[in-house]
Amino acid sequence: MIRAVVFLWGSAVVLCADMLGYIDGVKLALPIKEMCIEEFIKCSIGHIPKAIVKDGLPHFGAKRDDWKSKTRVHQGYDIYVSHVDVVAAADGVIKTIAHGKLSGTYIKVLHQNGVETLYIHVNKVFVKEQERVKAGQVIAHIDKPAGNAVAPQLHFEIKRKEKMHLDPLVIIKNHYQDDQVLMDMIRSYEKQIPANIAHRDTLVKTYIQKRISP
Repeated sequence: MIRAVVFLWGSAVVLCADMLGYIDGVKLALPIKEMCIEEFIKCSIGHIPKAIVKDGLPHFGAKRDDWKSKTRVHQGYDIYVSHVDVVAAADGVIKTIAHGKLSGTYIKVLHQNGVETLYIHVNKVFVKEQERVKAGQVIAHIDKPAGNAVAPQLHFEIKRKEKMHLDPLVIIKNHYQDDQVLMDMIRSYEKQIPANIAHRDTLVKTYIQKRISP
């Protein structure tokens, strides 16, 4: 995997791969400014939220709202970060900027070939609807929780033109399949997911029992 010099960290030059991968001919960068792929993995599937019951686990397909005795499927990828700039993952047009009770402020960007990316739980927005943006351009900032998020985080989604949600980790693994160190890191975190799910299920069950106890 080719790594490019992308920024300085203190007095050190950091060799950093900042690509997520390709989907339908669209080159996707990581959605956090000056973040390397290793840090992206550590802050997502490598992270266990403190508020694990209400925030849920970060991976695609994780349970949501089961602590309310109703379950929905997590259709994005959570990156636990704060005091960071959010960037457009690819060239595109700002399709939507809106605010929801669960999402807080979010931005939807339309790219080539019908690919869409969503950036949810952001605090400050630096773009306008219908504005054209370049890959890596700062579009928002995160410095506190938003919507139903308990901790500061970016909920990131990738959609195909048929509105199919895609797992970012699958795209990452396909792109970095020859990077043995990164793939070993990913496999290590993936092996922990079943135990993390079981642990959270137990906590959710206890939470519900306490809530309904007379």
